[in-house]
Amino acid sequence: MPLSDRKKYGSRQPSITYVDGQPRPFGKVLLERKVASRLSMKNLVIGEVLDIAASCRLIGGEEKGRWRLCLDEALVNAIVHGNNGDPRRFVRVVVMSGTSRWAVLIEDEGEGFRPDDIPKGGSLRSLYAESGRGILLMKEFADEVRYYRRGASVMLIKSVPGKNSKGTPPKPRAVRPGGGRKAKGKSDGPQGS
Repeated sequence: MPLSDRKKYGSRQPSITYVDGQPRPFGKVLLERKVASRLSMKNLVIGEVLDIAASCRLIGGEEKGRWRLCLDEALVNAIVHGNNGDPRRFVRVVVMSGTSRWAVLIEDEGEGFRPDDIPKGGSLRSLYAESGRGILLMKEFADEVRYYRRGASVMLIKSVPGKNSKGTPPKPRAVRPGGGRKAKGKSDGPQGS
């Protein structure tokens, strides 16, 4: 892993995982769409996904642009490479959210791909490759990228903002004016009314 990635992610490097079997949704399904493999449908689906993610406070303003690019890459891969642009084939998109993570699942009706065909990040080959850059972008923006069905399904997973690994919001640290910590049992509210 390049040094810049180590600084950016610390011990939490985004990963790509290939999983045997079918993807298993988790949490609550927020959106499910099945659309024909037409590039003209791509922006409509991206807009729906981003709208639901923003309304549920799963992404903020800066992340919206990153996720637009990430979703664009995943949908182009499904429509063009997975379904060969055949409008008789469909792409399924599911947005789900659990207590500590949320995900977008994108499935096509294709045969998948070989993991060895993906250029490794940071290599000169990856910068000039005809394909595979979208996968590297997805890896960059999501906490985890999981492929199922030999690559015909991709799940982009991200932590829910403000949640820890147990799915609960972190406790805010009470700080007194001047930077000191508040003593237990003391109130910062108005005194003696």
